[in-house]
Amino acid sequence: FTTFMTKLSAAVHTESSGWQVSVDTYSGSASWDGGIFKVGDLAPVVDAFFIMAYDMASGNNSQQAGPNAPLNGWTYNDTNSVQQYLTKAPASKVILGVPYYGRKWSTRGTAPNDFVTSGSQADTYDSILSELSCAQQLRHSWDPVGQVPWMSWWSPQTNDPCGGNYGSWRELYYDDPTSLGLKYDLVNASNLRGTGIWALGYDGASKDLWRILSARFTGGSTQFYFAEGFTGGGFTETLSLLMPNQGGVATIDYYLTDRTLTQSATLTAGKVTTVDVNAAVGANKEVSARVTLPGPGMAQRDIHFNTNWVGSTRVVGVTSPATEWNFAEGSTDPAFSEFLTLQNPNPTPTAVELDYFTDRGDHPVKTLTVPANSRATVIVFLGDLSNKTNCIPSAAGANCGVGRGLLGVSVRVKSALPIVAERPFYVNGHDFGAGPIRDGHDAFGATAAATQWNFAEGTTLPGFYEYLTLQNPGSTAASVQLTYVDFVGRATVKSLTVDAHSRSTVLVFDSTNGVGRNVQGVSVQVNSNQPILAERPMYMVWNFGTGTVAGANVIVGARTFGQLVEFPAASTLNGDNAYLTVQNAGGVPAHVTATYYAASGPIVKTLVVPAGTRHTILVFNATEGAGPGYGPLPILVDSDQPVLIESPSYSSNPSTYGAVDTVGYPAVRS
Repeated sequence: FTTFMTKLSAAVHTESSGWQVSVDTYSGSASWDGGIFKVGDLAPVVDAFFIMAYDMASGNNSQQAGPNAPLNGWTYNDTNSVQQYLTKAPASKVILGVPYYGRKWSTRGTAPNDFVTSGSQADTYDSILSELSCAQQLRHSWDPVGQVPWMSWWSPQTNDPCGGNYGSWRELYYDDPTSLGLKYDLVNASNLRGTGIWALGYDGASKDLWRILSARFTGGSTQFYFAEGFTGGGFTETLSLLMPNQGGVATIDYYLTDRTLTQSATLTAGKVTTVDVNAAVGANKEVSARVTLPGPGMAQRDIHFNTNWVGSTRVVGVTSPATEWNFAEGSTDPAFSEFLTLQNPNPTPTAVELDYFTDRGDHPVKTLTVPANSRATVIVFLGDLSNKTNCIPSAAGANCGVGRGLLGVSVRVKSALPIVAERPFYVNGHDFGAGPIRDGHDAFGATAAATQWNFAEGTTLPGFYEYLTLQNPGSTAASVQLTYVDFVGRATVKSLTVDAHSRSTVLVFDSTNGVGRNVQGVSVQVNSNQPILAERPMYMVWNFGTGTVAGANVIVGARTFGQLVEFPAASTLNGDNAYLTVQNAGGVPAHVTATYYAASGPIVKTLVVPAGTRHTILVFNATEGAGPGYGPLPILVDSDQPVLIESPSYSSNPSTYGAVDTVGYPAVRS
């Protein structure tokens, strides 16, 4: 066969250099050289291999029902097949074939991979959708190893509504948007030539499979990742999706501890689409998410909680995984409960290292493995200060954390494969001086240390407790300068040293390294002679005019300023107090235009922020804001000078109670 293909390829390429020759090969063809397809010998003479990575069930075990195209496990699976081909052919010549059909059997019962009593039958995706609507005693399941869906149902001997009349249990293993998305992730992660389908038309009129194909391979899409998420009792999680200039269909991949699933959401240009995560994944789930928009836009996640903790968190997703995430803020004092959530969107497990830095100088290191296409939760307040290999992140025996009693804890998360890391942090009723707080805050880590960090928001009015947490991951002490600028442009400069492999906490409301009390609005620029990390946690008990908010929020410092930023879903509904804080650190006044996209039409306001000052916009006030009664309210802010803009918001409403803050996301001009 190799000789034949050598001659055929030569003849075809001689006829036209633009013509290409591909060969269809089996999933296991690259695992040995004893068959008809000697992949290593064929690689130099063909343009591509189309791996027929399906119909693997019989080869894996002909006596049991099983995945038609498993991602992992068994003898034959997609992951092994790709790895084997890449040892004998360049990735640019490998096409991973995927099935638009499944395999079904009569079985003894309904157990996973139950023993079969008949041979298998192919079932196209279009026919599978019909089975879903007619089958009796239908049960949906997920194969956590093969990473595919499967279902079982009873087929009566007569009057079967699906027409089978088998008089037995039936099991069907197939591929859906979720499992195909995972296979496409393998294609992209391995930098393969692409994917192929057997066969076009097997999906009938359904658009589900085409949407996931478009989401994974169409250029111009935007992705947002969220590591944290929980749908337990008292927790409500939503995603706010916005595409300012075009509509389309967004794809949302949810990563649970034992499986993944995929959902679609239709977006209208300039309108916020709200996705109910609780309804999508069910109750009591730890969940991460990846949102794929078909064009420029943004995705925001809000979590509201009313349990032992009462409050809200809000973040805009990060646009890519990374192999390093740094968190300057953290504490395992009994007043707080700190967690790390780690999302692994890769088709293979990854090793993760947690390097902790405490204000006492401790530096324990813990390692763990996060399974493929899943998420893990690390309970930071469980464990001790010793190094641990293969630590347990949560549940019984959890020891990936550092234990209770550490007032200041920073952590650097490093991984073999790119992951996403967040740090949920809750206040356990602690009183900072103005009343107990049970709110929480959440942040993504910074992907690298830097010598400058900027914060637009800040206040030291009574009832507000603003801090800066500074982490020095390096081996040299850092000399740090803090430049505070208030709303009239008055600057206050403080200096301190952050020891190597340590962290320090600055009380902004104290005059030692801060500005002291009763400064209505203050921004800060952090400069260091060594790369460091900086965050700004803030706690408050304050009546904003609609009721007292006992809240908490946090922001990782910004390294750059921008001229066009957006916020997807502010609110000025009754009880919601939204602000914009604008920091102009430059030497030229900034002319700012804020456009509020209300349902009734855009509301445009202009203002000037003098050079070297910061300014607060009351979004709920019609002078510079949209005024009361709007939500969800997208905001676009345009400036003729580089500025930094945050959007702190405080809600006294029971359903959205708490304090949140986000930094403006860079927008694309229409």
